[in-house]
Amino acid sequence: PWISDGTARGTRLITDINPGPAGSTAQFGVVVLNGLWFFVAYDGASTRIWSSDGTAAGTLAVSPDTRRVERILGIHGGRIYYVATDVGSNRNNMWSTDGSFGNELLIQQLSDDGTGSVACFFGSSGGLYYSATVVINEVAQSHLWFSTGGAVGPRKVIGTNGTTDIGGGLGSIRGNACGLTEFAGRVWF
Repeated sequence: PWISDGTARGTRLITDINPGPAGSTAQFGVVVLNGLWFFVAYDGASTRIWSSDGTAAGTLAVSPDTRRVERILGIHGGRIYYVATDVGSNRNNMWSTDGSFGNELLIQQLSDDGTGSVACFFGSSGGLYYSATVVINEVAQSHLWFSTGGAVGPRKVIGTNGTTDIGGGLGSIRGNACGLTEFAGRVWF
């Protein structure tokens, strides 16, 4: 990772996570939590979440090397949410971490073959909403999900594949439920 004050003189490498010509290739999703910068980078063995306080000594891996982190989704309730694929099984899951190594929670299995995905993520005052395609036994289902972010599993809010009724027969939605916002105590999309 690099740090800059916006000038050439004030721009410097903090540390080289993967020394050599391959580099560490920073990935999607950068967030700040509790005064630390969190990002995704390749360390030569796996793509992981890293935290940094802006110093080489303060740049540390947060997620285990047994997962390939695809991207950070966002922050909600003091936790970072991300999607990662298990190296051995190729399952991809949605996880959360408080930013310290080993303190992670599995939020939801997205697929058993590495093809599940999260398109949109929104933290509301009541919990978090995300639009995800879940693929289990080669059957893909896209839904808007709700989770409190804790040990209780997420629940489907609506289907987003054009086949599920919303609100007891009021219609259906095609594509992903993105552009979520909170207004008057409800989530709008």
